[in-house]
Formats: sequence, structure tokens, C-alpha cells
Amino acid sequence: MDDLQQSILKTLAFFDLFSYPLTSWEIFKWLYQPNKKYSYQEILTGLADLKTAAALEEENGFYFLPGQKQQVLKREHNYSLAQLKYRRAKKFVWIFKKIPWIKAILVCNTLAYNNAGEKSDIDLLIVAKPKRLWLTRLLVLGFLKLLGCRPKTNNKQDAIDAAFFVAENNFDFYSLTLKNNDSVDDPDFAYWLVKLAPLYGEPELLSKIISANPWLKNILPNVYPVRPPEARYEPKNRTSGQTKNWKITDYLEAAAQKLQLKIMPFELKQAINKTSGVSLTDGWLKFHLRDPREKYRALWQERLKKINLS
Repeated sequence: MDDLQQSILKTLAFFDLFSYPLTSWEIFKWLYQPNKKYSYQEILTGLADLKTAAALEEENGFYFLPGQKQQVLKREHNYSLAQLKYRRAKKFVWIFKKIPWIKAILVCNTLAYNNAGEKSDIDLLIVAKPKRLWLTRLLVLGFLKLLGCRPKTNNKQDAIDAAFFVAENNFDFYSLTLKNNDSVDDPDFAYWLVKLAPLYGEPELLSKIISANPWLKNILPNVYPVRPPEARYEPKNRTSGQTKNWKITDYLEAAAQKLQLKIMPFELKQAINKTSGVSLTDGWLKFHLRDPREKYRALWQERLKKINLS
């Protein structure tokens, strides 16, 4: 099996974790860590050879590992659910964009690529003005709390989960990645990053995020920013929403930080900057107590062993 075929199967095996078959173009775009760049025509040839060898299967233009035909129907079903969740997310954009320090709002995780389950929540990444992360978080979570829209332990369906706030000048996420011998070994975070779906912000936002993370090109060499559908995305003017840096807001930022750290659950507070999921810096506030990346990486490696790609 050559390098291209191995990379195709590695890509399919990762998305198999989420029961998500891929089109040929998605395989080209998200091809995992090939030794060199391949053209789309080479991808098509590689897919045809793997299909002949029964190393993968295809149905209605979707490719998947053998015996996973049911994933096609699941993908189509989840796509319909995702459109409803996007409509709900847009309602909150109307509220959050009124907060003067918010620069962009993006959907992340499975909803970002239209693979939302019925009981899943709506995960948002909030981009804010530097040195206003804690104030922004306080207002966003305060609104969600008042509206009763935050995820509950026993019910997350359609809830709004804003667990990642990042400053607009701090898109370099290299320090957040999982490593192996100083090399990035974090397929879940790489795919998470390139599948971010903007709801509100500058049109060049995705280009800036990809450019700020050059390590991505070593893992996903064919990745490129995709402009979101106009019906789903509201562009933000570079000059709109600019705010003066009143001295009082510096005090309010410090007070917002002190308050939130004081009322933060003990388990979360204990994990600050000690786990891969909870990271608080001047450039971002990341609260993912149950970070699944290591689990996904281990499950992916198990799948690779089954298809002799370990």
C-alpha cells in the first residue's frame, strides 16, 4: 500500500470515529499527513484502487471503511439536524454581537461540519478584544444563564456552550496541541481548527487562523479557508464595534476575572493549566474539563491497527 492510500485510509479512519463518511473532495481537503502533496486527480485514482482492493466502500459519492454503509444515512440525518441548530445559534449571534468587545463568533466541534446529533449542544468559540476576555465571558455566560440556555449535566440538547474565548491577536494555538517527541500529534485539534464555521466576524478570519498555525500544513497540507454560506454568516466591518479603552474597563476586567475565579467550580479550578483542556492565559480562556483529544487519538490508533496502518 503506497503513501497516498495510507493517508486516505488514515483520514477515513479518523472520521469513522464520528460515523462520518467523506466525499472525494473532503478526503482531498482533509488528507491526513501524506509525505507529499497530491492532486485531486491522484486522490480519485487512489480511491478507485482502494475500492478495487476492498479496503474501503462507496455509496452515493461517500467513502467509508468496509461495513459502515449505515453512516451515509446517519450523515444525511445529522445534516438536517445541524441546519436547525445553526438557526438557533444565529439567534444568539444577534445578542452577543451587541457586546462591544466581541470581534467574532464561530461554531466549533461536530456542528461546525454539519454532524450534530439530536441531543448535542451548540459549541461556540468567541473571539474578543485583547484584555477583555473575562468581561466578555462574564456577559456571554450571564446572558446564557438568564435565558436558561447553558448546558445541564443531564440535558445538553440545543444548549449554547461557550467554553473557549480567544483574543483577536492570539490565534497561534501551537502550545495547546498534543505532542509526541516535540512534534504535533493531535489529529482531533487539527481537524477542529480547520472546520471552524464563522457566524459573525471579519471575512478574513479563517485565513488569519490558518496562517497563524503553520504546523497545520504539516498535518493537513491541502487545507484552505472556506467562506461560509451567506445565509449563515454575518460579516463584520473592520471598523464596526471599535471601542475606546476607558480606564474603568481595565478595572472591570480585573473585577470580572476575580469574580469568575471565585465562583468557579472546585474541580475546574484545580485543573487550570494542569490539563490539556483547561488553559487560562492572557490570550485565551479555554474551559474543557473533559478534553476528549487523547481518547480520540487512542481510538483512532486502534482503528489503524485493525487495517494494518499502525
